[in-house]
Amino acid sequence: MLFIGNSIFDNGGDGIGLYCLGYDKPLFIGDSHASGYAYNITFEENSMHGNIGNGLKLFASGYSEGGWPDGVGSGTIHTINIAKNIFCNNTGAGIALESKAYCSPMKNAHVDANVYKVKFTENIISLNGQGISLNAKSEGIGGPFGEAYVSAEIRSVNMSKNDILCNKGNGISASVDAHAFKGSGFTYIDLAINWNNISQNGIGLRVTHANITYVNAKYNFWGNTTGPYHKSLNPAGTGDPIIGEGVDFMPFLPLLSNGYNSAIIKTFLGGLVSRVHSVWFDFNQ
Repeated sequence: MLFIGNSIFDNGGDGIGLYCLGYDKPLFIGDSHASGYAYNITFEENSMHGNIGNGLKLFASGYSEGGWPDGVGSGTIHTINIAKNIFCNNTGAGIALESKAYCSPMKNAHVDANVYKVKFTENIISLNGQGISLNAKSEGIGGPFGEAYVSAEIRSVNMSKNDILCNKGNGISASVDAHAFKGSGFTYIDLAINWNNISQNGIGLRVTHANITYVNAKYNFWGNTTGPYHKSLNPAGTGDPIIGEGVDFMPFLPLLSNGYNSAIIKTFLGGLVSRVHSVWFDFNQ
């Protein structure tokens, strides 16, 4: 699915909202299986601004009730390419990707929520309520004769050469939650965030706790030569704050020269661009 070259603005909800929902509740004996998938989608050279909701929202959910003996609930977003777009002045997030899953059979519940193989390249994401929001949440209830096996993962997500500026809340956020009643839960975050301009946001990067977290956030500009503020790794930093553990943000990019990282920011934002620090760096070096 392709969305290319559109201008979408001033809507009462999301600029673009794709909701992929799966539901199953067997009437008689049999496994329950519900899956929602959003995959193989490209968004390129679109402008989404002034929407009351999010600029772009992808939502995938699998909700499975009942079933004998077992049940499966799965929500998955994967293989998404978001490149050279402008997301500006949206009340919600510039970009929101959310997967959810639920399952409650009589025996074993297998539940997974995933966001993976997503690329963000050369986008301008500015003056929104949030910048980029990634969320995976799953919940499973093991039946009287079984257990729940629950996972929530955000992995193989790459962000490169984006301008993430002046968003009121988080510039980038990644949140995972796997809740198992009578069973076990597992969470995982794996992000690569490199060569971006992340500045003047309420929070630069927020990552929730996960069983395994690895965020490669090297070679970004965080709005100040001292780098991002992190309470334990860079308490003297006065750039956009980083909240969360497992984030490798050194080395970070200093302020190398005057001028804007992306000339189109100045054209598109007009007078509002004065709120952004002047920054330039060469991605080829």
